[in-house]
Amino acid sequence: MKSVESKGVEELRKLSPDPVSVQLKNKAKVITEMLIENMQEQPNGYKLEYVPLSKQGEKHVVEIELDDIRYEIKFWGNVVVCYVLGAHPPFQVVKGFTQRLWGKYGIDKLFMLQNGVIVVRFESEIGKQEVLQGGIYHFDNKPFIVKEWTRELEFTKKKLHSVPIWNKLPGSDFKYWSKKGLSKIGSLIGIPLMVDHNTKEMNGLNFARLLVEVEMRA
Repeated sequence: MKSVESKGVEELRKLSPDPVSVQLKNKAKVITEMLIENMQEQPNGYKLEYVPLSKQGEKHVVEIELDDIRYEIKFWGNVVVCYVLGAHPPFQVVKGFTQRLWGKYGIDKLFMLQNGVIVVRFESEIGKQEVLQGGIYHFDNKPFIVKEWTRELEFTKKKLHSVPIWNKLPGSDFKYWSKKGLSKIGSLIGIPLMVDHNTKEMNGLNFARLLVEVEMRA
């Protein structure tokens, strides 16, 4: 009787497989289908290759050299990073504002990071410089902070608290309008970055105009 019963169980298992096995098989099938679908949906990118790792102690490390990112540094050279001090407006609102403000300078790419920092790439160095020399910007009566991208710049509002501001020096004696002289005067305000075209060429001697980076907290 026992052998007959065991045989019956075996036959039932053949007809109705273990639910766990069925679940695992179905899950594997779904994952395979998802992978195939995902691969088909991916745009045409470039292929990557495995690079042997170095080891420091127990940790594997990679060293990214300047030659590895030289093109990217050049590509992002026409970028300014911005944010609205004390606010985080929706992307579409900021996009429209930025296009109206700087569209004439040739915007190539514009996007917003999750923390509200806006990244704007211009088609040329000239367009970027026009923006940087445009003075102080405001969005909805709030300061619209604009900084030039550099390799060292971190894309966080906490790291962007130093702000470039144009300063006029009315009545300053012409003999101080040297690179060294204006650098020293600008250092009284903050970190001097550059002078405008008129100051460089000594056109219109009513005032010198300096771009100086100063500390600003939200």
